[in-house]
Amino acid sequence: MMSLTNEDLQAISQLLDTKLDERLNPINERLDKVDKRLDKVDERLDKVNKRLDKVDERLDKVGERLDKVDERLDKVDERLDKVESQIKRTERNLRAAIRESENLILQEVDDVHILLDKHAEDKAKHIA
Repeated sequence: MMSLTNEDLQAISQLLDTKLDERLNPINERLDKVDKRLDKVDERLDKVNKRLDKVDERLDKVGERLDKVDERLDKVDERLDKVESQIKRTERNLRAAIRESENLILQEVDDVHILLDKHAEDKAKHIA
């Protein structure tokens, strides 16, 4: 058996390191490129996140405004309900007043007819 010297072991180690470097260099270069691309992706994601944060802020403001509009619509709806109720009540009152007026007019017409009938029947008042 042959025994390897320290120099032989160093030469083998150096040769293996060189071969390993030759094999790993292209891989390392590619990994460096991938790292750079990932850095760019991270930057772009940061920009997207910032934009999304701004969108979220705007949506929150829009949501608040919609809530206020909704509250105002509820108040308008309540007011419309009150106005509708008031209109219906006024309509009922007007109908009742019209009926009452019609009844009074009819009663007056009946009274006039009665007077006319009495007058027509009273021959003493007719001297023609």
